[in-house]
Amino acid sequence: MEIIHLGDYWNEEKMIGNKFNIMKDNKEVGRNFRRAYGYLAGAKGIYDNIKANMDEAIYPAKVNKIIGKLIIEIFGEIVFGNDIGKERHLFGSAITPEGIKDYLETVIDLNEKIFVLKGVYDSAQSDILKEIAKVGLNKGYDVELFHNHFIPEKVDHIVIKNISTAITASSKFNKKDNKVIDIDSCLNRELLKTRKEEIKLDNEKLKELINLAVSNIAIAKKVHDRMEEYYIPNMDFKGVDELRKNILNRILKLNK
Repeated sequence: MEIIHLGDYWNEEKMIGNKFNIMKDNKEVGRNFRRAYGYLAGAKGIYDNIKANMDEAIYPAKVNKIIGKLIIEIFGEIVFGNDIGKERHLFGSAITPEGIKDYLETVIDLNEKIFVLKGVYDSAQSDILKEIAKVGLNKGYDVELFHNHFIPEKVDHIVIKNISTAITASSKFNKKDNKVIDIDSCLNRELLKTRKEEIKLDNEKLKELINLAVSNIAIAKKVHDRMEEYYIPNMDFKGVDELRKNILNRILKLNK
């Protein structure tokens, strides 16, 4: 193991002159991130309330029927491959200083077949996606699973490369050329009606807490950008670039 000391590539004297400002801003960045994480932790509790209501209202047999129909439509006859396919796990979106961002068009729209799971019950959507991914892997296909930015164990989209097929829970792909499957048809709507007000309140609070988290992340970025003003004028970027080239050449020689 070798440690690369990038401190050799800055003007230490000038950096020391900004020491207290850097320490102050760094502390402020950490404080705002802690606040953001606190709001997200509160939002997770609210999400759990929403999920509990949805879990109680779901008809599992109807979800299983959707899974069965999709498997036949996507794969046809289920014949397992000689090898298990490769699975790749990624995040399909992120909570950023500008809000929740994704570039799913660059992933989903590239496929010949696109299936959209439409509905408010995102846990059922995730379960369906995981089951379809499992079948694809057992057939020997490579599958990319895109996880949720807020609930990492949840899967929001999958792409099966070998057959150019994507299945997504994103409403932005509710287009006429894509097949839309209504997941809410699996819900006991009468039960949900009796809890309409509490579900509405939970959804409002969830959105409010996530917005507060985004607001604090935005403040943290603004302070961090100010910190960059202390570093950029005092960095030897040409020297760092030369170091990068030298390290790359050494790695390439070792690989030979």
